[in-house]
Amino acid sequence: MRKCKRAIHRHFGGVGNFFAMLILVAISVLFINTYVLTKRDDSDEISNERSNRVVLVYSHNQTIKPSKNEPIEPQRITRPAVPDVGCEIDEKCSDDSIPYKVVSGDGIDKYPVICFNNKLLVHKNLKDSKVGRGVNLVAFDGKTFELKLTETFDTYIEETFFLRTLKLNLNDGDIVILSSFDEMTYGLKEASLSILEKYGSQLIKVIKFRDSFVMIGQKGLARGKAI
Repeated sequence: MRKCKRAIHRHFGGVGNFFAMLILVAISVLFINTYVLTKRDDSDEISNERSNRVVLVYSHNQTIKPSKNEPIEPQRITRPAVPDVGCEIDEKCSDDSIPYKVVSGDGIDKYPVICFNNKLLVHKNLKDSKVGRGVNLVAFDGKTFELKLTETFDTYIEETFFLRTLKLNLNDGDIVILSSFDEMTYGLKEASLSILEKYGSQLIKVIKFRDSFVMIGQKGLARGKAI
């Protein structure tokens, strides 16, 4: 009986070990597949994201440059040799840099100015330019740098149209330039403040009534990385 019992014990022990090995192999295969697929999907997503946009980083006073990992082809930033009147800056830009000039309004008498790539886009004397109280905004396609919109939002009164533009009208990687005029914070609620942080702003929640504010951000940029 003992021999038989030991034999039976060894038999079931062998079967148990066999199933344990199968389970271990199955778990290992599942883990490896999950890990590989996850890593592959993440890398594909990152690759697609990088191919769809250029990440701009701060260079010097009044220029922005692409990140080292995302070079901008020279033909994509072709600019006028002579800046528009009012867009002159002290620094001479290299071929892979983009000049900008952003001036906030001061009180109710001094109007904001926005220049990008030597072109005057927001100015009180510019024909068809939209300048007004609140947030003056221009947006560019993050891949082509083509101008997508120029708009003024009276965020002293309310935030609806401003919030809708940031959330729905712009794509990942699109570039925005903001300049305040008169008062821009009174009508901004948590939703708009939070979404501006998703454009890279670190200071938007600390500016106060009639503070001057300018910003160059990008949809999807980490908080604190905007200019």
